[in-house]
Formats: sequence, C-alpha cells, structure tokens
Amino acid sequence: MTRRFWEAYTRGGYGGHGETYVHPENILWWSHGGKLHGDSPSRIAFLKKIMEEAPENGLNPSPSLFDETVATESGMIQPAEYYLYYYGANRPLEREFRLPETKKYRAQLIDTWNMSIEECGEVSGRFVLKMTGKPYMAARFIAVDE
Repeated sequence: MTRRFWEAYTRGGYGGHGETYVHPENILWWSHGGKLHGDSPSRIAFLKKIMEEAPENGLNPSPSLFDETVATESGMIQPAEYYLYYYGANRPLEREFRLPETKKYRAQLIDTWNMSIEECGEVSGRFVLKMTGKPYMAARFIAVDE
C-alpha cells in the first residue's frame, strides 16, 4: 500500500486507502470508515509530511533521469528548485543525477518504509548519490538559498 501511494504521488496522481479485509462485523472500510488496520497508515502519513514540505506552487511529473528507455524511477519536480525521485521495489546502490550547475541543493535519502530522512550534504550539477540497495527509497534535492 505504501509503495502504491508513493508511486501515485511521484507520477502526478492521487492514491486512496480502501481496505477490503474481512471484518468480524462485516464492515467494509471504504464504505463505512472506521479504524485503518496494518502498518500503512503511519507510512502514508509520512508521505503526507513529505508532500507538505514540497513547494507551495506545485510540482510536475519528471521524465526519467537517464533516457526514455530507462524509467526505473518516478519523480515530481519544480525545475531548479525541488526534485523528488522514488525507486519503489528497485534497489539501486547508487544513482547519477544531473541538476542545474548554477545552484546548490540539499541532498536527502528518504527511507519510505522506515520513515527516515538521511542528510547527504550539498550537491549541484552532475554527481553520483550513494544509495542503500534497499527497496522503497527516495532521493530529494531542495535548492539552498544563498
């Protein structure tokens, strides 16, 4: 469920949570509401926090970082200001990025499963970001005010 919410968001869509598990009282969450079960509600709340930290004037879906035949990531960007890329079940050990050389960016590695953010320093231009090789990771770059 968490992966699907991240993929929906980083492709410019909206996810919804509609559990259809068998309930002892025959209640379907999507038609009656109630308590959400499982681990995804807190992880979806973490994504909401990430979304709220994005620029207020909106984001656009990003094409692949490499070429049109390699689309292993999905992303939302505001050119020159904010870049967020999600890798889903893929497990990259590193990724090459190409950001504008005229600005510096705060680089972050986001573990969407463990709901943590690791600061990776400042970057610009073309560089390689070391990743973890774990699934469900995201990379975020936020322009630094100079």
